Amino acid sequence: MYVTYDDFNDNSFDTNKWVYYKVTDIELYERNQRLEFVWTGGTGGAGNNVKSTKVFDLRADKEYEISVTVIECGMGASLIALVNEKNYYSIGLSREGELGVSVVVDGNYYPLKSMVVEKTSGRLTIGVSNSEVYFKFDGDEVYRETYRLPSRSVNIMLNCMVSNTEPLAAFDDVGYTIATEAQIMQTILSLIPFFILMIILTMFSSLVRTLMK
Repeated sequence: MYVTYDDFNDNSFDTNKWVYYKVTDIELYERNQRLEFVWTGGTGGAGNNVKSTKVFDLRADKEYEISVTVIECGMGASLIALVNEKNYYSIGLSREGELGVSVVVDGNYYPLKSMVVEKTSGRLTIGVSNSEVYFKFDGDEVYRETYRLPSRSVNIMLNCMVSNTEPLAAFDDVGYTIATEAQIMQTILSLIPFFILMIILTMFSSLVRTLMK
């Protein structure tokens, strides 16, 4: 089941959904049916973010995902599963077309995965399944490890960096997914032997009736 948390389609920034702390030289707009961070200063650059007011539970009993589409990455744009400022997972794109996955635990930063994707836009996903956390780019899994944050209750943070040379970062379609499709598929696969047996019995019964005529 896919639930959109914010599709940014009404071109009005929703303060019931997001907390925004303005920094110098960056303006935030919800326009063009997306969320835009725009550099307005002189030479230089700065980072900025919005954080969801809602806390999302990435529980172990089902498969849960948070995700966002990066439209423009500026100097860099990331999706963060935030427990607090000292504990979070992150997946992001750079202007050089690199994808990076990292974790901060008790204030200590650990790079987990870095790879060249030759893209500066795409769908970023952080998911939890049982005891593991996994990361996807455009639907393909790129990294997985044992979940190590102190809580499974997280805020969604959208983080970016813009500058005079890369003045725009834009996000769209922030989502929260309860991935029941995998469970449904597993149930269907478990029933295949039963269906095969029923087909064989039906064919056998039909053959017997034919021979008895």
